[in-house]
Amino acid sequence: MVKQAHSIGGHVHVILVEDETKVKFKIGWDFKGDNLIGFCGVKIHHHCVTNFIPIVGTREVGYNKVLEVFINYIIVGFATVIIVNVLHFKLLRLVLVVFCTCNCFDAN
Repeated sequence: MVKQAHSIGGHVHVILVEDETKVKFKIGWDFKGDNLIGFCGVKIHHHCVTNFIPIVGTREVGYNKVLEVFINYIIVGFATVIIVNVLHFKLLRLVLVVFCTCNCFDAN
C-alpha cells in the first residue's frame, strides 16, 4: 500500500540492523500486573532473559519478593533495538523490537 502511494514497483530490499546503547537504569513497578520492571535474570550463572518479569504479591510475601529480586537478580542497564532499514529513500525505517538487557547475553 505504501509502495503504491509512492509509485514504487518491484521488490524493495531491507537491511536488519541491531544496536545497543547504555541507558539509565530505572526500576519500575507495573501496578496492573503487580510486577517489577528493570531486571533481566538471576545473578548466579546469569543468562539474560528479556521477558523476565517478577511478580510482587501482597503484604509480607510481596515485601520478601522485592528484597529477593534486588538481592538475587541483575538490573538492566542497556537497551537493544532492532530496526528494519528499507533501502528506498521514500520509505521510512521501522523499529522492529526494543528491549532492555544487561548486555551479558549470547546469540541464542
